[in-house]
Amino acid sequence: MGTHWTCCTPRHCPDIELSTLFNTHEWKKLYGRAESLFGTTSSAFSRSIRQGLLMHVLNNGVPKDGRRIKPMPLSCKRSETNDEYVHWGCTATILGDLAKSGHTSHVFRAPF
Repeated sequence: MGTHWTCCTPRHCPDIELSTLFNTHEWKKLYGRAESLFGTTSSAFSRSIRQGLLMHVLNNGVPKDGRRIKPMPLSCKRSETNDEYVHWGCTATILGDLAKSGHTSHVFRAPF
């Protein structure tokens, strides 16, 4: 999975895709926790000329029913040393210390 994961972390559309397995409050809580673990952001490319142009074109082409195109939520963050680079989400960024060599815990306990 890690070799083709695109780091996109969108939420399911409540009207079409969202399962009834959990209620709205539970979904909000679970999504929040997952997005926190994945490091989800919708602003990683907010300064991108390409994204700005794409958003402009798409928002001018959608039906005028109040919907707006928004940036795709992604598992990534800008480099702290050079903001021209993006660190993409991966097993190591999600698992943190559990992914480091020599970690002694053999049992992974989900933090939620």
